[in-house]
Amino acid sequence: MKFISILLVTLFINACGGSKNAAVNAVKNETETSMNKESEDLQGKDMVLEYIEQTRGFYKMIRITPEMVSSKLRYDGSVETKACDKTLWNALMNEMETVSLKEIPTLKAPSTTHRYDAKPMANLNITKGGETYSTVTFDAGDPHEKLAGLVNTILTAIDKKD
Repeated sequence: MKFISILLVTLFINACGGSKNAAVNAVKNETETSMNKESEDLQGKDMVLEYIEQTRGFYKMIRITPEMVSSKLRYDGSVETKACDKTLWNALMNEMETVSLKEIPTLKAPSTTHRYDAKPMANLNITKGGETYSTVTFDAGDPHEKLAGLVNTILTAIDKKD
């Protein structure tokens, strides 16, 4: 009887040790996956930047992903697409470091002359991980100071000639 008890206790202890190793390996794998995802997030792999200026008779839309730049420069115009070069995307990611995504909807517009058609109205939308962060409407050419560099860099995407 003692022999069976000792054998069962030994098996139980070994079984617990095996599951402990499995748990440790699972935690390691989860940590590595999390670190890889954070690294991808910092590079903005799943990010879309969209800037729109509009007023009566005027429209400009620029949408940028890591792979491409799309633009439409008239309401009735066609969408033009070109590859997004790495230099542009890196410049955009550097500008993104100046503001928190969650802060974007709370930033106040420095001026509001778009309300009476003195300037086109503009919006910046940033989609990341399925969540969209939108600015309040601001005057084209006059975004909040924290977004000015980002907006100007977005505008250079269509000013460059291929």
